[in-house]
Amino acid sequence: MLQALSKHSYKRSFNGFASKLTNEEAKKLSSSKGAVLVFPSKVYQLYRTRSWDFLGLNQTVKSNAAAESNVIVGVTDTGIWPESDSFSDEGFGPPPQKWKGACKVGQNLTCNQQKYSSISDLRPLFISLILTMTWYLSFSKLIGARVYTTDSARDTEGHGSHTASTAAGNNVVNASFYGFAEGTARGGVPSARVAAYKACNGIWCTSDILAAFDDTIADGVDLIIVPLGSVFVSEFYSDPVATGAFHAAEKGVLVVHSAGNSGLAGFQSVASVAPWKLSVKHNGSSFCSGRRLLVMEDSDEEKPRH
Repeated sequence: MLQALSKHSYKRSFNGFASKLTNEEAKKLSSSKGAVLVFPSKVYQLYRTRSWDFLGLNQTVKSNAAAESNVIVGVTDTGIWPESDSFSDEGFGPPPQKWKGACKVGQNLTCNQQKYSSISDLRPLFISLILTMTWYLSFSKLIGARVYTTDSARDTEGHGSHTASTAAGNNVVNASFYGFAEGTARGGVPSARVAAYKACNGIWCTSDILAAFDDTIADGVDLIIVPLGSVFVSEFYSDPVATGAFHAAEKGVLVVHSAGNSGLAGFQSVASVAPWKLSVKHNGSSFCSGRRLLVMEDSDEEKPRH
């Protein structure tokens, strides 16, 4: 009965569901046979910052594009803007064979991956070839996407495209914000593939997070990026990110989770503490007001720059 009324049913990578319950119903369900965890849905916030130069991974670092192209990065966030140069298909071949995902994006968006249905589409040229062969166009930077909130996986907030490009965006030269801060926008693994999972509506993310985990694990991604979180630390058994990451770790999939954006508050501001995921926290923030820029660093010292 409850599953019939549920918002989500998790069954691809683990078993569970999300549903609206009264406190009494939740208490009764938690004591029933077969129930491992019952916890209330939480609201998570989106996080962001810059990364690679800080880590010393500048543009001169050598990489193996062939190996990178077999890596699939799943991003759970606000969706994706596939027309961005960061997700251009140029130079990419078919998706890795391990990919089991889909392009279920709702309205106003298509994944970059396309394919001809069969060799019969090219019959005038290849009539003597094997007719069951499937032919792919080399459009496969963004190899899949799913949406759990709103009616489209398109990223109208910008956060999901930002974080996806930070992790695996192509090298985009002469990028700028209306001429300011010109440079090369690049991801950590620019030749990797991207799969987008829209679990956040605007700046808020709730029970859709676990639905995204259920799919990312089953779809065959190698790495799950979760750039969102809570202001406070939660018990593992009531934290959907910790729960989803645990199931991912069981399947050998690494989860990289934002530890928070309140770096100046010290260690107590870290909101991602589960030992089975990689928690990443920024070391400061930059704020621009007029002509004066304050760069806040680990030492808590303010350094004015003009």
